[in-house]
Amino acid sequence: MAQDLIEKLNDLARAFADAQNAQYTSNLTRSRGRVLAVQWTLFNRNRRDCWGAVQCSSPLEVKRVIWKHESEELINDPRCGSDHYSLHVRRCLALGLTAEEVENAQPLPGCRAAFYGWLHIARTRPWLEALSASSILERSVDRTVVRRDVRKEVTQWVRDLDLEEKGSGSFDRQC
Repeated sequence: MAQDLIEKLNDLARAFADAQNAQYTSNLTRSRGRVLAVQWTLFNRNRRDCWGAVQCSSPLEVKRVIWKHESEELINDPRCGSDHYSLHVRRCLALGLTAEEVENAQPLPGCRAAFYGWLHIARTRPWLEALSASSILERSVDRTVVRRDVRKEVTQWVRDLDLEEKGSGSFDRQC
């Protein structure tokens, strides 16, 4: 029964990821790249808020698992030698945005609604429900669950937007 539920959740995550990957079927413009990069940066920031809220109401053992995950997100992921938020910011800077523009960026209306919804669930629902809601989003980018070719995504960003793959820090190594 639990395995059936996990597989159903994986199917939902794959469907979501497949829809997201459709954005990589056409050429990126610098303007579109900036919008995507900023929204992904804001998404990353929202996830940190959500996981902090989930952690507050969780049992100690669950807190430890979340802490380990968030340490990679906020402090240092050894796979890429950086925290994930800084990687997103560096991508924005490589696209010509200033640090102030990134810091003061506002989510698009649909993103804002999703961010508020996720944070509301994380803050107000029982810990297991909050954990489930936050963890399903992690599944949608987990390469053991979804078919995602990060190298293809990086290649497209570099090619279409005339970015340097090495040296800018935004594409050196993907986490």
